[in-house]
Amino acid sequence: MNHASPDSRPHRAPTERWLTWIALTAVFVLGCVLRVRGVAAAWLNPDEGIYYSMVKWTDWSAFWAEYLGNAHPPLFYLLLRVIGECTDQYLGLRMLPLVAGCAGVPAMYLLARECAGSGRPAVVAGLLGALMLALSEGAVTMSQIVRPYTLQITLLTLALYYLVRFVQRGGGRCMPLYTACMGAAILTHYSSFLVFGAVLGTLTGMAVFRQFPRDRLRSLILWNAPILVAVLLLQFLHIQSRLEGSALQEQAVTGWLRPYMLHDAAHVWSALLGALALVFDQAWEGPALLALLAGLVTAAVWRRPVLLWFPLTLLAITIVAAAAKKYPFGCTRHSLYLVLAFLPPIAMALAKALTKPVGLILGAVLLLCLVLPTTRPWLTTRVSTTLAGPDQKNVSVPERIIAAADVAKYLPAVQELQQNPVTVLTSLQGYYTLIPLYVRERERMQWSKNRGFFHFRWGKCTVVVFQFWEFTIDDRAYGTPEHLYSCVKAVDAELPALRFGQDPSVVMVFGGWSSEMPVRLSTLRWHFFPDRKPVRSYLGDRGLLLMRFDMATYKAEVERILSQGRRQNK
Repeated sequence: MNHASPDSRPHRAPTERWLTWIALTAVFVLGCVLRVRGVAAAWLNPDEGIYYSMVKWTDWSAFWAEYLGNAHPPLFYLLLRVIGECTDQYLGLRMLPLVAGCAGVPAMYLLARECAGSGRPAVVAGLLGALMLALSEGAVTMSQIVRPYTLQITLLTLALYYLVRFVQRGGGRCMPLYTACMGAAILTHYSSFLVFGAVLGTLTGMAVFRQFPRDRLRSLILWNAPILVAVLLLQFLHIQSRLEGSALQEQAVTGWLRPYMLHDAAHVWSALLGALALVFDQAWEGPALLALLAGLVTAAVWRRPVLLWFPLTLLAITIVAAAAKKYPFGCTRHSLYLVLAFLPPIAMALAKALTKPVGLILGAVLLLCLVLPTTRPWLTTRVSTTLAGPDQKNVSVPERIIAAADVAKYLPAVQELQQNPVTVLTSLQGYYTLIPLYVRERERMQWSKNRGFFHFRWGKCTVVVFQFWEFTIDDRAYGTPEHLYSCVKAVDAELPALRFGQDPSVVMVFGGWSSEMPVRLSTLRWHFFPDRKPVRSYLGDRGLLLMRFDMATYKAEVERILSQGRRQNK
């Protein structure tokens, strides 16, 4: 690596500088348009409802109590809390990830340009990196919902830009800015721990092989120390004390995150393709992988150690974390931070192919890889199936579950529940889906003795919410807390005046990703009461469904089945 001085970046002609600014502005505007266009299209999903619920408590102590049981660090919540003081609209909360997502586009230009070195290829690499992030479907989606990932990505991108600039060119202000951005990213999302680990691994490798001036080592150690302290404090004060071994972690690892943990070596390949599909779309995962490999080779040939060390180190740490069941890896929003490993090398490979004569061969190969998915889709499918297996799942969970316009059609019926003395039963998914409707009423919630559920008055109706993500009616799961019969017994024991188990018309609310349970209830058939229908009526669609359910007959049916089973066992 050639050690450059701070002023060694070659000066460009005014015309070239203006063209660069025009191109970057066009890419930035494109990224903004793609993100703004759909920000109001969808109703909030249950995960967004968690954020909305937390930041809308009028009591700060309730806010902190809910935060401490959550799986993320505090910065994003605190910023949302400030916004939440100004508006009750969930669209207002979406402005934070939207602005952060738009800001990430020019930030990626800075990082990709700095990593690629100097001259025209570096500028082209910066523009290509910004363009890829602007067009990334995963990044666009995360900019349109209340999630911390775009803020995290932008902060990490800026942190890496200042770090790479200091390592390659020096500069007294770079390291304080790096520490501030990396520290803020650590406080935004815990996957930043993996990125920080990759930074330490990269710097260690470069120091061992003397790939940066030795006089910069002291500053690197000094300014990384506060970040390491922050990581250790969060690890001991929040992760180990509140999350490790908790019911939340157990539900996540064995439930919705299980497909994204690594269970064998073959799964690594499909997970890598899945992460690429998240960033580039499933149709482009194969070409993106080849472009990434070309970028790593280009980094080695052109002696850009940061572009070689950092992506490989980050991918290695990601694989280890997923194999240890600590953090998911694949086509899931949790892996969006891998844009930092993917985009700069790919951008440099494309830039070299476009600007260097020796890159013509590389450019021809990359062009072929880009053309194949559209002209020969069967070929890329065959290659992916051969390498990763036929059962790879490189489709992420939908974040925009139900259109806001569809919810508007059902809201009159939902709000009508307040006018009637009915009982509403839901799990956490349904509760968080409709949280804007009763955000003030729920503050008077009362917990059951074992904190398995809580209830509150919403107008004239009573809302009962159980502390799990989804109900079940599996015959083999009688006695488990999430079984519907267990819920009926728990409510009858705690709230006998509600006569829940004798109610022939309980309103069950299913929201978010709930799909199997409503279908199973609607197809349920009574054995002892064949002339009665379990579902009296229902309203809604995928993402939000209200169902009037005969809970009295259900309880009697289950108790007769259990009683008959006990007699047979005797």
